[in-house]
Amino acid sequence: RDAALAALAGALAAGGVLVFDVRDWEATQHRRTAEPVHERAIDTPRGRLVFRSEIRLDHARRRLLLAERHALTADGATISADHDFVMGCWTRDEVEARLARAGLAPVEWRAGYDPATPAGATDRLVVVASRP
Repeated sequence: RDAALAALAGALAAGGVLVFDVRDWEATQHRRTAEPVHERAIDTPRGRLVFRSEIRLDHARRRLLLAERHALTADGATISADHDFVMGCWTRDEVEARLARAGLAPVEWRAGYDPATPAGATDRLVVVASRP
């Protein structure tokens, strides 16, 4: 994480701005404890597409352990793809410390890319940082 932020900071000119988002550990932990499974279905021109995501929390390492399935059903046949992966989460304190080590300064914190999204409404932490 430090190397990635340092590389991004190095690509910015003085006064440049970096905008990125990460999973906010506190909000994610709260949301995914209450809702560990998410499923959504939609009819498409190619058939019915069902997306299912099941998340387990790794509290010790602040990570999400995800198991996702995409299944498309058409004409009585189903094609599916499974994906298992790990997603790291961040705390605001961790982001601030890593920004400082990379030579970046936080400018603004948001819950989403839409400025109207109220704080705490998502499990995302959108960071606007600059290189002094």
